[in-house]
Amino acid sequence: AFPVFGEQLQKIRKIIEEKKFVTGKGKLEQRSFALAYRKMLGKKIVLTVHGNWINCVKGSRYFEDKICTTYEAGKCSKCLKQSVPEILLKQKILNIAAMQADQIIAVSNDVKNSIWLEKQKQIYIIPNISSKFEAEQIIPEKDVLFDGSLHKEKGAITMIKSIALLKQKFPNISAGIAFAHKDEAYFEEIKKEILENDLQKNVNFYESIPNNELREKIIPLHELVVLPSLWPEPCSTVITEAMNAKRTVIASNVGGNIDLIQHNVNGLLFDAGNEKILAEKIDLALTNVPLNRLLQKNSVQLIEQKLNWEKIARKTLNVYRSALM
Repeated sequence: AFPVFGEQLQKIRKIIEEKKFVTGKGKLEQRSFALAYRKMLGKKIVLTVHGNWINCVKGSRYFEDKICTTYEAGKCSKCLKQSVPEILLKQKILNIAAMQADQIIAVSNDVKNSIWLEKQKQIYIIPNISSKFEAEQIIPEKDVLFDGSLHKEKGAITMIKSIALLKQKFPNISAGIAFAHKDEAYFEEIKKEILENDLQKNVNFYESIPNNELREKIIPLHELVVLPSLWPEPCSTVITEAMNAKRTVIASNVGGNIDLIQHNVNGLLFDAGNEKILAEKIDLALTNVPLNRLLQKNSVQLIEQKLNWEKIARKTLNVYRSALM
């Protein structure tokens, strides 16, 4: 079911022999064979789970516009367009791989809670964070920014619909959509929504902007950053990038978003897919200046005190050290 050629095996073995650790990374067959070599070579394994690649073969836990709470092979078969026996085999291999790990790291509580193992294991939570950067001191010229791929589960249309509602009160409201990847059909839906609501002058697109420019110039250009995900976003670095740029984050209350954002303290949360509530939160952040400044201040403090590379690296290093004990 998983063809791996001899050359690949030799490459994997060479990498493992040169390292003290095996990290869970790469394609399914590569991870599985790497874990098999661990038994032979006595290497330690630290598995970091960025989605749920252990039970959900696709990793997204999102199918037919709903968050998956179970992992029935029949439903997974429809989602991935693969046979049930193939799904069952992949799920078994991934579960065995996880059980072989000496330590497991999940990037959020949601990811941790979504992992089902045959035997209970300790799972450490260490979030993703953005790279350190110095945002340009720009006075925001625009109101709202969506930063993410243009796929249905990312929820960009929810933001567009909220902007359409807000235009009644703020005729000149401005929004940006920054993206590097897109589903063409969904992109057409977005453009249709913009056209039908006469938002051509209100919405700008930023396509394939280099990451450094996006973090240092495009994010600071906007007062608010919106993360309207419909799927359980494991741990979005967009949130910490916006916080680092001293911009207010408004995010849907799913996945790892609720680990990073405390509502009305360092950001705002809304019900995923609800454009009316999102419009209310955008309105609140734009009109309540004292609240907006407080959210930004608390966001920066969170970055400085907890969500920085020094703190995250120390936590990660401690997990690796514990694997050697």
